[in-house]
Order: sequence, then C-alpha cells, then structure tokens
Amino acid sequence: MQEFLGLKYDIKSSRRVKDGFRITTSSNGHLLFKFPRSTAFKDNLAREYMQQNFDYIMNTFKRLKEREERAKVRIERERQEQENYIESYLQNNVNSLFIFGKSYDVATLSVESLSQILYDKALGLLDSIAELMDLEHPPLKISYCKGYLGQCRRDVIKIDYRNVLSNEDLLSYLIVHELSHLRHMDHSPRFWAHVARYYPRYKAAKKELITITKYHTQILKHYDLLPEKLR
Repeated sequence: MQEFLGLKYDIKSSRRVKDGFRITTSSNGHLLFKFPRSTAFKDNLAREYMQQNFDYIMNTFKRLKEREERAKVRIERERQEQENYIESYLQNNVNSLFIFGKSYDVATLSVESLSQILYDKALGLLDSIAELMDLEHPPLKISYCKGYLGQCRRDVIKIDYRNVLSNEDLLSYLIVHELSHLRHMDHSPRFWAHVARYYPRYKAAKKELITITKYHTQILKHYDLLPEKLR
C-alpha cells in the first residue's frame, strides 16, 4: 500500500486491461489502479491522475461512505423490525401458530402436518384462480428450498413450505404469479401486466411476501418446525 496526497493506493498489472488503466475505489479510502503489464511508469501515471482529479476522488469517497452508512442504518432497521415482529407474534400466539385464520397448538404440529395444511390451502386457491385465469394448472408440490418461494414449470407448480404462515392474500399473490408463468415464462413487462390483471397490488405483495417469509422462517425455527434444508 502506497500513499500520495493523503490517498492510499495500490498498483497492479492486469491481463484484462488492454490500454489506459482502470480504477477501483472503496469506502475505506483506498484506490486500486490496474494497468496493462506493458505500461511503463505506472506509479507516475497513478500519481498524476490523483493530483489532477483529487477533488473528484474525495467526493467519490464521500459518496461511498454515505452509501455504506445508509446501508448500515437500513440493515439495523430491518433487523429491529424482524425482532419486534417475532417477539410480538410469540407473545400473541403462545405455543401456537396462526395459520390461515385458525390457531394450532404447536404440540400437535409437525413439518408433515404443516405441509399438508399448506398443500390443501394452496390447492384450493390454485384451482379457483386457475379457473378465473382460464388455465389448467399442473400438479402442486410443497417444496423445501431456500432458493425460491414459488416455482412454475409445465409439469409442476411448487409452493415452498415457508409460506405456511403467510396469510391467504399473500399466498393468492404467489399463486397468481406462478400461474402467470404458464403464459409468460420470463419476468417481462408482459408477464407483470398479466399478473396485474388478477392481482393489481402485486408490487407491494411481492415485497411484503419476501419480508414476512424471513420473519416466519425464524418463528418456525423457534418451534423446531423448520426442515433441515431450510435452516
């Protein structure tokens, strides 16, 4: 690590850089210059750039630092919101889970029984929404995968186990989303327009579903009702 004008910097040779040089800046106040291997006087060129662009570099560091601080505040806020939600849920549902309008004693529940409850609810919604959309849907499967909350293929629709504590409205959004993939397999504007026809507030629901599922995952884990694959 070298220093010039109070700026800390490193210089590296790179096969990928064919001409000129590339600069990477970090919020901790470091610069990384990447030059072609054949470039002579790399240090002189780096120092010349820093001298000529000192104000710009300092402003860039400032913006990166501010962005980093905003991210820290956001992460802490989200952590606190999750903590408050889980604490409130556990206090209001002592040793019980509230599932699609009904309270269940956790002592009577298992991963298998929760999967069946979710399957029955999702299948009922799937049948009614598919009829509304004039679609024939493939078989339904409850999945246990961290990578998605729902998935649609021509031969199967998957609803992930973590949705079991979602309310019926959010589950309906997820099913509209997955059924819409039978019309449009990508996430193109036409796909979202199709979703909006049957679930107008899909943007808010999408965001809420992702957030609430994170909370509910921790609640299921608290009661040892989270499959190992989802831990």
